[in-house]
Amino acid sequence: MRFTTLFSALCVFAGVVSASTPKVSPEVMKIADSINQNNCYGAPIPPWEVGCSPGWYYGRPEYRPLGLPCLVDGIDGLLCFVLRLIGLDICPHVAPPIPPTVPVGSTTPTPPPPPKGYSFDFNNLTCAAEVWPPQLYLTYGIVESIEGCANMCDSIPHCAFANCYHDVNAGTGKNNTNKFTCALFTVVLTAKNATNCGGQQQKSLPAGTTYITDSCGLVKDGVPST
Repeated sequence: MRFTTLFSALCVFAGVVSASTPKVSPEVMKIADSINQNNCYGAPIPPWEVGCSPGWYYGRPEYRPLGLPCLVDGIDGLLCFVLRLIGLDICPHVAPPIPPTVPVGSTTPTPPPPPKGYSFDFNNLTCAAEVWPPQLYLTYGIVESIEGCANMCDSIPHCAFANCYHDVNAGTGKNNTNKFTCALFTVVLTAKNATNCGGQQQKSLPAGTTYITDSCGLVKDGVPST
């Protein structure tokens, strides 16, 4: 049913634009059809459960992890355009922020302030947030910076809280990189919810290889605490 709706929308669009409009490939249509609220935007298994896998990437396109759809305009053959056409305006309307640079003589970047429109509920933990019931979880993906995670929270409907963290050896998009996992929720969580300390077996990895650093909780301004 959803694919039929997508195909119909594209047919209507094709009838009103010029021939110079780039064509949308079948592969892009398939990706767009697989990203929806019902399957947590491509990440139906939460990041604290066995077998989880991120659903998307938001960051500089040249650093996109292999196999993840890039939610940046102009990438993946008009993916963001197609998503908006079918009513899923989940690609941020701003360019991906560039990660902070490492100061001269330092080995780590200077801790940034919270992104505009957000405050830190917790910061610099070695465990990530979990939530119950699972319906309070929205989606998760890969970003390059904390600000990028906030941008995604702004774009996903009903997002009130974002947990941004490094999970080392976590599989798709994270191996041997400094990218962040960005998990989004409908309610505000606290440090008491940070009970995912790694070690779960992910796809194609042996158990006990993951661990978590730099976990922070971002509360959207104006959202009441639970």
